[in-house]
Amino acid sequence: MSTVDLSKGISIQVEGEAGKYHTLRVEDLIEIARNLEKLVLAIAKSDIDTGEAVDWDNFRIELAGFSAGSAVTTWVPTPRIQMPLADLAKQRAVVSERFEQIMQVADKGHYTDLKKLYPDAMRRNEVVGALYAFRNSVPDAPMALVELAKRKGGKPKKLYAIKPFRKEVRELLTTRVVDQKKTGKESFAVARVKLLSDANGNVVSTKRLEVFKKENTSVAWSPPVIVHDGRAYVLRHPLTCIVEHEDKVYAITNHMLGIIGTGADVDEAEASFYEEFDFVYRRYTTMADKKLAPHLVEVKRMLKHLVTDIEG
Repeated sequence: MSTVDLSKGISIQVEGEAGKYHTLRVEDLIEIARNLEKLVLAIAKSDIDTGEAVDWDNFRIELAGFSAGSAVTTWVPTPRIQMPLADLAKQRAVVSERFEQIMQVADKGHYTDLKKLYPDAMRRNEVVGALYAFRNSVPDAPMALVELAKRKGGKPKKLYAIKPFRKEVRELLTTRVVDQKKTGKESFAVARVKLLSDANGNVVSTKRLEVFKKENTSVAWSPPVIVHDGRAYVLRHPLTCIVEHEDKVYAITNHMLGIIGTGADVDEAEASFYEEFDFVYRRYTTMADKKLAPHLVEVKRMLKHLVTDIEG
């Protein structure tokens, strides 16, 4: 049974030195507010069906109360609702359910379980970053999601402790996405090259035929088979991906499936992509449609169509 309902408000308790006087410093309150709102927005952008009309301003939060017991702040979604073009109550319920699932992970302190909630790196990056910032809003202070006492003078009931979230774990969960923005005069191009080989197949000379500016051209990588951990996914057709290189990092991306692989060289990026594909395929194709967001049901359908056989 769900114990968290964002529409009715959530209460965050800060204990230890930061909250022992039943007060909070202004800077701590601001950090909690800013980072909690970022977390709620990150969940909304990651979990609400992208086919729906959404006004993200409807997922901002406001302070609704302050209670003793160390220091407890209560937050609600903004009542200053912009005219929604879809079912706002349903959208907020989606965010509320996922928020509680994330709090259950935080309560155990097994933050690597976030990879089960967000198998694809694009969504996971934003949620992991927002959760890490929220948990560390007040450094070294114990934090918890609580339910306010129903009787005056009563103590709040702890629902979920928000265990420490280490930087090393955050980095393990985060896949670096290459920033495509360029500054200055540096530029890159893709060339069509003619290769001349000897009888043994060794390239003995090259001739550049055409040069294409990078802003108009992408380098493609299209594997016909995905191999990871002894499993070979035979594909109906090669999976076309984009290969990018920036700041000594290679990234291979398939936007349709939301899969990214990164590495210090192309081989590492390919291995990373294979691992992500293997994880996403096994995760999505074994889950019931009702447990997936609508756009992930579509990804699941595409994966099952794409893979014709699994060997190994």
